[in-house]
Amino acid sequence: MKVHELIAWLQALEDQEAVVKVLHNEGGGGYYAQGGVTKEVIFDPAKHCEYTDLRDNPFARKYAYWDVRTLLLGLDEN
Repeated sequence: MKVHELIAWLQALEDQEAVVKVLHNEGGGGYYAQGGVTKEVIFDPAKHCEYTDLRDNPFARKYAYWDVRTLLLGLDEN
């Protein structure tokens, strides 16, 4: 899904006052939390938004990822 498609999808939602939540994975420690613990949190763009642009990265070009641009919503602390 592209950003413009996500925007259109969000604009089509009936309830425009709904709270937006994302998944936040906290790094695990101990036997029962292997891989971390994931919980729902209210979306905070300062914490839960990561944009990656590899178009000008010479190392990515070597591995055929030269045109990768992604927007990650959520947080994985692992």
